[in-house]
Amino acid sequence: MSSNIRSEIGPHFIYNISMASDRIDSVTLSQAELAELRALAAENATLRQRLAELQARLDEMDRIQREEYPSLQGHSRLAVFPQLRQPLRSYSLAWEEEHWDLRRAQEYLAGHTALRRANVRGQVSIYNRRYSMGVGHRHQLVRVYYEVDTGEWVFLSEAGAVLRRLQATEISRARIMSLDVSA
Repeated sequence: MSSNIRSEIGPHFIYNISMASDRIDSVTLSQAELAELRALAAENATLRQRLAELQARLDEMDRIQREEYPSLQGHSRLAVFPQLRQPLRSYSLAWEEEHWDLRRAQEYLAGHTALRRANVRGQVSIYNRRYSMGVGHRHQLVRVYYEVDTGEWVFLSEAGAVLRRLQATEISRARIMSLDVSA
């Protein structure tokens, strides 16, 4: 929002306020309203600056992940897939919200098995959460997979015996869409 003082009338001020879609040619404001408007404008500027800084950090992390981080036979994703330099389409939150499918994400996840080594307490970590297999399984390898139909993590011993089945509460549309599966 931008605002400029046009003229002063006693304890009130007349402002021109332009907004994204609407235009207010003039508004009469009291001193208190003017102070509140200035505070909101300053807060808005601060938030815009922080957002720009966060976006710059995200862009830099994205660049490092794409251009520098060795992920495929020791090469970066960009080295293996040079077409990443030219995005095919721009990101659209509206498109994502309409087309993103939890079941498809769950089925993709279910197609993978993770291998974890239990710590000294017999715990393994999935998405930054520790799950206990029991002290009797400390330092042992544990296989973990996601089961779509039950929405559970299934933990298996090296021999393939089921150690535990625990609800995977982090695998939900809201958590995945907000990038909050490991918080």
